[in-house]
Amino acid sequence: MTFDMDLDSRYRRGMSSPKSPIQFDKIASVAIQGGGVYGLTLLGQLQGVIDQGYRIVALSGTSAGAIVATLYWAGVPLSQVKATFESLAGDESARRPNTITDLLGGKLTGEPKGSKMVAEGVKRLLRALNRIFGRGEFAQPEGQWILLRWATRVCDVSRGLVRVMLDRASGWKEGGLFPGGDFERWIDEMIRNSPRVKPHLESKWLKPKGDLLTFGDLWSLMGSKKAYFPALTITATNLRTGGLELIDSTNRQYFDIPIATAVRASGGFPGFFTPVLARLPDRDKQNGQGRPCRLVDGGVICNFPEFVFSSGARVAQLGQHEVYRGDVMRPWVNIGLQLVTPPTIRPVRSFHRVVTRVCKLLAGGTRSFLETRLASDTVERYTACTQPFDHSGWPPEYGVLGFDFLSREHVDNMFTAGQQFARDRLHPLQFALPPTEVVEGLMSGLVAAVATAFGDPGNSNLCIRATLLVPQRDKLVLRYSSNTKNDRDRGLTLKFTEGIVGYCFTRRVPILCNLCAFAERRNALSADLPFNLSKREQNATRNGRSWLLCLPVFDPQTANPKPPRNNSVTVAGGVFSELNVPLDGAVFGVLSVDAEFDYGTLRLNNDPEKQKTDPRLKLAYDTLLSTAWSLGTVFDDWFATGSTPTNRTAIPVEPVRPGDKAEKMYALAIKNQAKYQAKKHPKPAKRRKPGKRPKK
Repeated sequence: MTFDMDLDSRYRRGMSSPKSPIQFDKIASVAIQGGGVYGLTLLGQLQGVIDQGYRIVALSGTSAGAIVATLYWAGVPLSQVKATFESLAGDESARRPNTITDLLGGKLTGEPKGSKMVAEGVKRLLRALNRIFGRGEFAQPEGQWILLRWATRVCDVSRGLVRVMLDRASGWKEGGLFPGGDFERWIDEMIRNSPRVKPHLESKWLKPKGDLLTFGDLWSLMGSKKAYFPALTITATNLRTGGLELIDSTNRQYFDIPIATAVRASGGFPGFFTPVLARLPDRDKQNGQGRPCRLVDGGVICNFPEFVFSSGARVAQLGQHEVYRGDVMRPWVNIGLQLVTPPTIRPVRSFHRVVTRVCKLLAGGTRSFLETRLASDTVERYTACTQPFDHSGWPPEYGVLGFDFLSREHVDNMFTAGQQFARDRLHPLQFALPPTEVVEGLMSGLVAAVATAFGDPGNSNLCIRATLLVPQRDKLVLRYSSNTKNDRDRGLTLKFTEGIVGYCFTRRVPILCNLCAFAERRNALSADLPFNLSKREQNATRNGRSWLLCLPVFDPQTANPKPPRNNSVTVAGGVFSELNVPLDGAVFGVLSVDAEFDYGTLRLNNDPEKQKTDPRLKLAYDTLLSTAWSLGTVFDDWFATGSTPTNRTAIPVEPVRPGDKAEKMYALAIKNQAKYQAKKHPKPAKRRKPGKRPKK
């Protein structure tokens, strides 16, 4: 959130234009599946996401998806990636051959050069595998003599292997035919030449430890605040443990791994590329062995890593880093970029159809089903861009491994098809803020309820008012208010680290503050108080306020119950205190209630810590908690919806009876969360057994 230079230009123009409607920030995480040559279509889909104005704060990918995600994460323009693949693809008009297979087989930059027979063997092997792995699944032979057809295809694979093995027989000792060094150097060169990295290569901020850039190198560059990199997760299969390895760019465990090596590990087809040797110190220390791990293609276990963006994993991955906390606290849209085969329901009767259906499931059909189901069940606001293979711009007869058939026209067609599909899929999503009358109607009921709790039903003496600040870009903007009239803070904007409201937003906890004590001790305790208010913000706030209670408005889809704390945090005794809140998660905004009264006249203790036992404050806080939950539901109805919700009338706020304890509110929050989840994901009705009468 600190580095505006890396925000998408469309995003900046949309926020700064006075004619653009006020709306939520379009923040998204993107998961990209693996797909071989179809990665060019996925590249176009990612460009379509950017064209819609989304600011991508986290990426994940497998195999070809890992290549696309990593290059964008490093700051390489997607148009440049497309142009690079066009230069590598063949061009019949210019009589320029295709060099992509040479890149895979090691003929470009100094690897052990094979003979012409090796290059032909690689192409024959890829084409033979294509005949078996059509579109990433087993192709279905038609007609009779199915066993003879399968035997013919196996022979084609064998002939390609023989040609390669004659020159690369030593590769079998390493676990694969090709080391992939040319591919690694190509990825590393693309990262070094990116506009985000290249200006710092000769500076003191970026000092590579080896020949290839590592995750730790770019993390140190981001730590110096010279560049910003979103969170990146690459999947690989750990052959030593037999599990899935999530290579996280924010995890120090992977800082010594070269970025290009991690990408090759994610796309290292077993047997074709040699496994990547990687030493994981923390994990080796746990099992007491220091041998390095061998990593191969992440698609062996997981080809679509959308599950890494669930709310719990998001907080665990990014919440511990200061640079990402501004994004963790915001509602996201989780976008998945996929290529799928439309389901076809056929009767499975003959022998060859049974074999074909089972082969499809073994080749990835079952895994794809489980990955999609896991993403839809565990990831909030999951939006899938599932583009059919038939509309990808790639001839289906060339298959998922047909790199040697690739031409400039194919690259352009695939990129354009993916870009247009993502645009059309994401365009219907609406991000407009809720109507003023709906939100301020709830806030008016809150003001009346709090005034009644303090013994002033008409609100004529206490002058209680309510405000709601909404995060937009890197600031909190006052968008809704009640009973503010012509106060000078109606257009107030604060940074996330400024003011009591900013402190409430970043900590995601309610704050009770004595504004009189805060104003008196502001100068003396400016170094101890984390409010950092400039003179402009101080002059913009209304003077004369003596009491403030603010609470974060949580997103119902990411809010999780949190056990109440036994101890509270009190800063600079007598100034403000944190209250217990039964929820935690992403925040839509900060709801505040302030008043103007004399503590002595109202017989209210000056110390916020001692005010907690006052029944009037308990009633006000319970009402504020109930209103914040209602506002979160309203905001959820308007955030990333497929159509504009029907305008509803304001729901009156009923004050909670005095004497309710924190345990009751905690149980109520859990109950409301369970009802909300049940409404979003209803369970199928149970079928009554025939002949059994229902119980009365």
